[in-house]
Amino acid sequence: MKSLWKILVILIVVGAIVAFTMVSSRTQVKAVPVQRGTALDAISGNVSVEAALDIELKNREPGLIVESAYDPSLGGVPVRADQVVFKQDTRDLDFKIENIKLELETVKQRIANGSPLEPDLETAKQELEESKRLSDIGQFPKSELIKLERSVTKLERQVRQQYIDWEASERSLTQQVRQLEERRSDMEIRAPIDGLLINAQVFPGDYVEGPTVLGRILSNQKLVRISISEEDYPGIRPGQPVSLKLLGVGSKLFTGEVTQLLPTSNAETKRRDIFVNLTNAEDGDLVDGMTGESSVTKASRDNTLIIPRRALLGNIVYVVNGELVEERIVETGFIGLVQAEITGGLQEGDQVVVEDPRELRHGDKVEVIE
Repeated sequence: MKSLWKILVILIVVGAIVAFTMVSSRTQVKAVPVQRGTALDAISGNVSVEAALDIELKNREPGLIVESAYDPSLGGVPVRADQVVFKQDTRDLDFKIENIKLELETVKQRIANGSPLEPDLETAKQELEESKRLSDIGQFPKSELIKLERSVTKLERQVRQQYIDWEASERSLTQQVRQLEERRSDMEIRAPIDGLLINAQVFPGDYVEGPTVLGRILSNQKLVRISISEEDYPGIRPGQPVSLKLLGVGSKLFTGEVTQLLPTSNAETKRRDIFVNLTNAEDGDLVDGMTGESSVTKASRDNTLIIPRRALLGNIVYVVNGELVEERIVETGFIGLVQAEITGGLQEGDQVVVEDPRELRHGDKVEVIE
């Protein structure tokens, strides 16, 4: 009797071990059902962010730098359009302008006061008129009258020439003041755009000669460039939707559309560049030098069977059928970054393995986990 009990215990233990072995031999897999949805014909690309404008600031006049908006401890300083970012010493020009303005005021005063010859001219005209009256009645010689007329004409020319000279001098001095003031204005180097001042080459106390690069301004407006392979380029058009992620901005998904296509490819990399406009980028999101990955959608198809792209191994997927997996050969349509369209080989509702399908073989026992 005792032997019988021992045999029963042994059989129970063996059965438990066999059952445990059978259960434990099942491969745990994650699977999702084949669903209907929108298939996307999308291609991937490498993203880079750059300033729309990169402007070198140069001086026009030689001179001593006395002010600079650049702070070397910051690396980059925000500036506004028309803000003075570098200023040169203008004292020499200020002195010249002041002296010329004094000359100009003197000339203007001479014009306002009139010619010192005008009283003599007025007297000569009166004498001429009286002499003409006397000559008409034969009491003044004709020859003397001619001399008086010539004298009046000479004085008139002298007075007119004085005004011509003064007015010419006024115009010349005014032009000199304007030119010097423009030169002085050029010694205040202003930001042409809103942006970031970087790479300053000079500081207060430095003397600069004729055109010298003082620094650079990167515009606040950014360009988002996507580099795609030559084989993916056909079919890309302006207006196509784009989604992308950037390193350094967490998990935020940016969306937008293609705006421009460069007509040529890079001879070394064999890649083509396109530019996109992002509709949901906020201030501070885009920084020069950022990189990331993108998806450009060429076309879409609604109400079609789709599966996660990671479930696809070439043209093979693994379908869970009870406790076993089956290897299925499928036909595909659009293949995007995360989804693939299935046009044959699967039905809606089929469970396809989406994690580590390469580890499976046809007929393997599996256990589906959440």
